[in-house]
Amino acid sequence: SSSSSSSSATRMTAAVDPCDDVVLFMPDANESLERQLNNYVLAAMLATFANKAMVVLDAPRESICPSGEDDDDVDYPLAFSSIVKSPEWLMQGCPVPCRATRTYADWDDFRRSDSPVAFCTKDVDSISTGTSTTGRTTSVFVVGGDETRVYFDGYFRKKIEGAPTSVSYDWAVRAGAAPREAEVFSKLTGEEMYDYMGALLVRSDVLRLQQRIRDDTNKHIWAYAYPRGHRKTPHDAMYVRRGEDAGADPRAKRLYVDSYWDAASGIYDGATRTTRRDYIPLLHYMRHYHDVKCSGDLRRVYIATDDPVTVRREVDELGPETGHGVLFNNCHNIKFTVSKVKKILGSSACAARYARTVADISDFIVVRTADTFVGEFNSDWGKLIRLFRLALNWEVGVIGHRGMLGPAQKLAMGRRGGAEIDRSPVLLKDTKVAWGPMRPLSPL
Repeated sequence: SSSSSSSSATRMTAAVDPCDDVVLFMPDANESLERQLNNYVLAAMLATFANKAMVVLDAPRESICPSGEDDDDVDYPLAFSSIVKSPEWLMQGCPVPCRATRTYADWDDFRRSDSPVAFCTKDVDSISTGTSTTGRTTSVFVVGGDETRVYFDGYFRKKIEGAPTSVSYDWAVRAGAAPREAEVFSKLTGEEMYDYMGALLVRSDVLRLQQRIRDDTNKHIWAYAYPRGHRKTPHDAMYVRRGEDAGADPRAKRLYVDSYWDAASGIYDGATRTTRRDYIPLLHYMRHYHDVKCSGDLRRVYIATDDPVTVRREVDELGPETGHGVLFNNCHNIKFTVSKVKKILGSSACAARYARTVADISDFIVVRTADTFVGEFNSDWGKLIRLFRLALNWEVGVIGHRGMLGPAQKLAMGRRGGAEIDRSPVLLKDTKVAWGPMRPLSPL
């Protein structure tokens, strides 16, 4: 009968509702912004692989900006969802599940439990279907913070790397791949597979900024990062990470720096340049220019750092002033711009946190678009910058016209030789590793 047919159609529609099975990502407000961003992109990678919608549940404002600390009474957008706008293809029209019956604290308990999958009854219809699904049970996989990495290493990595080509093909399509791109992806393994997926997610706008953040970062970039009138001038960039921001584990950071100085005798000539310090000196980042042909042209280099006072002093020690810049190695005339001190930005605790967020994202934007990037992958920003400098090979010409990438000859992929560059399915815009591993040990 028509009645039974209608009922059957309704059941079929409800059965394919993407909100029946979702990933709930809970950013950890106690983590740095760069760690939250890395975890978010990794969670999006896992969600698309598992064919699940992903929605974000922010921490309560009180835990992000406690009352009494915002003395100018301004509503600063500090919650993760106020900074990043999740794309529709990732959310699939799904709301945060079961708001009427589950609080943030409830979900946080699930996140920290040994079994992060919870079931609850829907109390809001999804936007993605034309029928009511209220009252149905939804499965929620709760992740956030570093648990995302734990689940990747303990479960998803094996699944991803052992997936049949058909599964890999479908995963790529969900991340925005065209059929021929998905076909290429389905045949990749190891590092190239993760890089290709990363390039797909970046192209699909996985990390799109909310409008207010975009406006404020634009203002910051114009004011501090680019000399007036030179925004479109080609530039190189360095990320010099020191202090607490260089790594979450102080012991790991100490070992990282020590390994550099243990090898420094084979890097520098002259006793004065091998004086041991508790950081890797700017002079080491400058080694890249020893391999660049001398030119009288002015080069522009932006240095994003959490230690601008020391870095500016190191810049002054690189060579004599030329009137326009610094003459480095009696060869290169370089105009340096060093990022501003971030810890003193803002008039209150919440204002300072927001100003820091704007400054950090501005640095990220300037560095990811640089012609050449010099840095390392021991920091979360370094990993994220590398990800956003990846591009699918066939797109290089197209993206180059949009200004995101330079000429094809400026692209290099890890340790590949120039003869192989055209055969690489994914390319990395010119990136020099100052010290440490040539690539991150995990996708992010």
